[in-house]
Amino acid sequence: MSADPRYWYDISGEEAKSIDGYLNSTSSWVSPEDFDHKEHLIDNWKGGSSAISLLFDNVQTLKPREWLNDIIISFYLKLIVDDRHGSIFSLGPHFNSHIYVQEREQRIQKIKHLARSPFSFDVWLWPVHVNKIHWAAVAAYPAEHIVLIYDSSGQTIADSRRYGLELIEWASMAWTHFHPQISVKEQMSLWEIGIIETGPIQSDAVNCGIYCCQTLLELSKGIPENDQHIWKWLDAGCDNIRKVMIEELAQQKLRARR
Repeated sequence: MSADPRYWYDISGEEAKSIDGYLNSTSSWVSPEDFDHKEHLIDNWKGGSSAISLLFDNVQTLKPREWLNDIIISFYLKLIVDDRHGSIFSLGPHFNSHIYVQEREQRIQKIKHLARSPFSFDVWLWPVHVNKIHWAAVAAYPAEHIVLIYDSSGQTIADSRRYGLELIEWASMAWTHFHPQISVKEQMSLWEIGIIETGPIQSDAVNCGIYCCQTLLELSKGIPENDQHIWKWLDAGCDNIRKVMIEELAQQKLRARR
């Protein structure tokens, strides 16, 4: 049997019909009255063939020319985490509120509630909601002490770098909690921030969430030796990728990339 010549983002006619069905049928998703708040949605992701805890209204943000909301970003990040089988530490889009606790002691208390050291994971992924108007991708590699940042707008690099610095400070505090013999200052000095400046700049105002999710997926595989392969998905176009993401969310599984 010959190998399937399609790329992972190619959609057949039958698949397109199924995706339209997911997008237009409320029965594929949980109804709004079943859930009260966002955290409950994430906590109640269901496995197997059960309906996932994702509201029909949220899925509509995957239509062309719509901004992806934080719920879609959160669920897609969970798909990436599940696909990587426990090697990813997820810093969801609401990590902003976690990291920007004003008092140092409050930050430390939050770290104490972590069941497992973040440094036992290969990669940390963080979809950053920059100034609450734009999605940027941040990935950290704790073994290498490297933070990589990609901003598809090319205009909020300074803001994204600030988030990177905040993440390093949080990471250093987490490290000293689990390894108190090393100071926060000493741990912070080990980290480097890299800005991915060779990536494409989006030509529209609405697809930053698509760029963010797909870039995080690629960065979850490790530090790229040549970042050009990261952008292969752009050959399909963002509207097509939105359809793939609808299918992946409905089936609770990423398509195999090849």
